[in-house]
Amino acid sequence: MQRLLSDIEASKVDLFAVYKVDRLTRSLADFAKLVERCDAAGVSFVSVTQQFNTATSMGRLTLNVLLSFAQFKREVTAERIRDKIAASKKKGLWMGRLVPLGYDAKDRTLVVNEAEAQTVRSIFQLYLDLGCARRVKEAADRQGLVNKCRRFESGKTFGGVPFTRGRNYHLMANPVYVGEVRHKRRSYPGQHPAIIDRATFEAVNLRLKANASRVKAQTSAATHSPLVGKLTDEAGQRLTPSPCGEARQALLLLCLAAAHRRGGKSDSRGWRLPAAALEGAVAGLMIDALEMPSAAQDLIDGATPEMMTKLPSAAKSLCSALSGPDRGPTLRAIVASARIEPGRLSVTWCPEALAERLGVPLAQIRRDALSLVGGFTLRRRGVEAKLVLANTSAALDRTLIKTVALGWAWFEEIKAGATMQAIADRERVTQRRVAYLVDLAFLAPDIVRSIVEGHQPPRLTADRLIKSRHRMLWSDQRAWISAI
Repeated sequence: MQRLLSDIEASKVDLFAVYKVDRLTRSLADFAKLVERCDAAGVSFVSVTQQFNTATSMGRLTLNVLLSFAQFKREVTAERIRDKIAASKKKGLWMGRLVPLGYDAKDRTLVVNEAEAQTVRSIFQLYLDLGCARRVKEAADRQGLVNKCRRFESGKTFGGVPFTRGRNYHLMANPVYVGEVRHKRRSYPGQHPAIIDRATFEAVNLRLKANASRVKAQTSAATHSPLVGKLTDEAGQRLTPSPCGEARQALLLLCLAAAHRRGGKSDSRGWRLPAAALEGAVAGLMIDALEMPSAAQDLIDGATPEMMTKLPSAAKSLCSALSGPDRGPTLRAIVASARIEPGRLSVTWCPEALAERLGVPLAQIRRDALSLVGGFTLRRRGVEAKLVLANTSAALDRTLIKTVALGWAWFEEIKAGATMQAIADRERVTQRRVAYLVDLAFLAPDIVRSIVEGHQPPRLTADRLIKSRHRMLWSDQRAWISAI
């Protein structure tokens, strides 16, 4: 048909004929478009068993009536087939399509394929034990579980490959495994045997729904970050929320990212910062300003003795709101705008909200003292970045602590007689990796103590420490870390 249309447009055809009009198409709209293209190319259309002339109004009416009945017949037939399928599924009959893993098709029903059924039971049990689709996939890969291998009449084969997370989700939510047949959004008792018992199926699906609800809640929390619409980068582009990372880390993974231009080139990475840490940094700047002894003189113009008496308690209450677990609404109200650029974080108070929280008239809020500026450093690990305010010690870096502890553990094994190659084989890493981590057992005690207490330099990460091949002399180690 496509070749015919191409020849018509290339003026290679004078006339084309069909046995009946409805053998060409049963869609009135499609035929109208076809006739339009034929008319534009000067090509005639003929039906050898039907008498009509498309050059006259009566002929076109006849043609349209014929096509209308043909389209009506097609639609009625389609409705009848759909009703037949629905009625058959209500009776529990298998109505074709791809046979699910664990079954074989036989006489319009399904029979259990015991070898594949064991794979299905293993997937359900793994999810009950692990509760995480990613871990289920990893465990299934280790066990060598694969999906159904299908052979078609053409000789081609499809499947027989490891499960993906999406395949696992579809498998665990499929009611066919409890002996039901699904039609659209409803399920009916089937005539085939179940592979999974009802209690296991419901337990798995309740857990799936709970995990989905938690992810949805995190996405909603990201969308409602208090800095949305107020935070911009050095180019003036607004930063927008984007949920990412593993669900168990909750709000620390809600990143603010902007695709903006740097140096005339588009940078799709932009700023990628944990939203909770960034909100904490903004709140920290405001708390520091409120706790300064000169806060009253800095923020209020012409403060009366009565205001000076009430201000400390009002400022303390505002600080508590900014540092508490429900700081989001307070930040949303108190921050007018914020700006982040390399090494610098700027925040502007909302004068109306500040006056209300401090209990002073709006006219007495100093407009020239509404901007706060603070420095910060970024500690990166891959695409993740941690924001550390100036004059603030780094928080506990659990990855760094775990890396140092692992180096000590491997060093003790080597002292007991183990070889680096044996450790590498067991841990599935290279021997060089083992050697690098064992070197960490020779860090100076005060450096290890600072790492455990979270007082290490913000730029000191596990990756940087390993790649540095640190000096054996403790004095050289201290000099290198102080220079970071």
